[in-house]
Amino acid sequence: MRLVSFLAVLCLAGCAMPFRAKIEPARAAYEASRRDEIWGLAKSELERRGFEVTNVDRERGLLRTEKLVRPDRVPCGFVTCRYRDEVEVTVAPTGAASVRVQRELADPTTLIIYFAHWYPPAITQKETIAGVVAAQEEILKAITAPRR
Repeated sequence: MRLVSFLAVLCLAGCAMPFRAKIEPARAAYEASRRDEIWGLAKSELERRGFEVTNVDRERGLLRTEKLVRPDRVPCGFVTCRYRDEVEVTVAPTGAASVRVQRELADPTTLIIYFAHWYPPAITQKETIAGVVAAQEEILKAITAPRR
């Protein structure tokens, strides 16, 4: 009985790191002549979503944000958890853009955010993974969609 309880806590806490989900970034092509426009849209879209852009390398086409604790909760097993996201956007001169959202979940047993243990989603957390994929696609669409 104790073993079963211990394993349940491990599953809820996401301590099984070998089962960490590998989520591919969202990718899209754009006309290379729109690079400056896409770059500006990417930066403003991240800021509009509340992210602080801290790493800007225009030459390499890389934008990276600080980790931002989101106010809502996402499924993380049998319960819901607080989460935080960090976003990396690449706007290549060749006309390729990508968005990677790196999500971390708070240990559901921790109540105080300052002492939270954060961990990446596990491969078994299908709803969480789907949420990350949807967030990546949404950001990518916002920055690469043709303007009217």
